[in-house]
Amino acid sequence: MIFKGILFIILIALSGILLLVSLIFLIIRLSENHPKKWNWLYTALIALAILVGSIFLFVRKVANTAKVYSENIGKQMEESFRNMEDSLSSDFHYKLIDSAHYNPIIKQLKGYEEKNNSEKAPDEFYVYLGFQEYYRMPITFPFSLHCIDVLETASLFNEKYVVEYNISDNGEIDAHLNDITAFAFDNSILIAKQNTDKKEKFIIYEFANDRTSEFNSLKEAFSVAKKQYSYSGADTLVKVIDYHRLFK
Repeated sequence: MIFKGILFIILIALSGILLLVSLIFLIIRLSENHPKKWNWLYTALIALAILVGSIFLFVRKVANTAKVYSENIGKQMEESFRNMEDSLSSDFHYKLIDSAHYNPIIKQLKGYEEKNNSEKAPDEFYVYLGFQEYYRMPITFPFSLHCIDVLETASLFNEKYVVEYNISDNGEIDAHLNDITAFAFDNSILIAKQNTDKKEKFIIYEFANDRTSEFNSLKEAFSVAKKQYSYSGADTLVKVIDYHRLFK
């Protein structure tokens, strides 16, 4: 590629010199009214054609080279960003694995897991917190809360079939409980405050059978939770964003 470029430069220089010499001799022969004066005109035209053609081919070669180079740079940058994204997704959001033994909320969640005699949850269940504008917060295994863009409202998902938590379409099941703004839970139920269409209501979701019950007041929801389900969790609701901070 470099060799061809050098050849084009040499050809441009030689044709330029030939054109200049031809024009000088043409002027001289015209002043002398030499019978072969027009031969230098033909030579000048040929030199001009070679010069123009060489410049055109050289410019096109440079443009093609620049295009290929820029495409390669773009691919390398895209690959670098993709690798960085994979690295962030697979490492940064698993940063709590080593701290899972002493993080209070994770210890509490593992206690619920033992109380339910559940199949052992993978460490990733407790420490994968999402990526970029996707937020994930585990609660009682195998359930978790998901948020998109902002940590104001969450949706409940069942992740009993999930193997890899940092990929899309990983087998998670939508529990169809959305717009959760605050909640409390223990090993058996979730008590959720739900805001839909400017209406505030409270839901009890049973982890074991996916049943839901709706209440008009938080007091009523807590009362039913304690009497009917022997609820042993917190007596107040925690906002979604405050719960997310417990994992940091």
